[in-house]
Amino acid sequence: MTTLKPFRYGERRELATTPIFRLQEIEAEHPRTGSLRPYVTLDAPDWVNLVALTPEGQLVLVRQWRHGTRRFELELPAGAIEPDETPEQAAARELLEETGYSAASIVRLGEVAPNAAFQGNRCYTVLAEGCRRTGETAFDEGEDIEIVLCSPAELRPQVGDTVINSMVICGLYWWFERQGRVAWP
Repeated sequence: MTTLKPFRYGERRELATTPIFRLQEIEAEHPRTGSLRPYVTLDAPDWVNLVALTPEGQLVLVRQWRHGTRRFELELPAGAIEPDETPEQAAARELLEETGYSAASIVRLGEVAPNAAFQGNRCYTVLAEGCRRTGETAFDEGEDIEIVLCSPAELRPQVGDTVINSMVICGLYWWFERQGRVAWP
């Protein structure tokens, strides 16, 4: 049993607001010492990543330009969860918008706190099986996405090198390996 106590929060000050994030400074009182100190938090929406598999066992991935890394990244389909959506509903919507694919089934695999030190949002991962091309893509403004189909075995040698180093792809690799779902070469 822990003897730790939660911090108490006081004044909040908005530092910056963007269409995606809200940067805040929050005054916090240390529970043990009583000292006050400002902490910076980044408020962002929850999002969902999809491990999307076709009936043939191919992964449905997306390649797109990322302004953070200033290069193309090969990633899982993903996107923000709207306030009125469940992670599964957002996954179905994002899969169709980004790839034109629909899934026969969507099951939640888990959730994580992306960076609990200063973010309060959640990142969900779902398994979308039986994915088939059923429609056209509907990219968000500013998106330009290439759909990539490959087997997990084809993907494995590229994980962690300069071709694929996105955190979500590495997470996919670790999940498949731990589940014993795929024998990696």
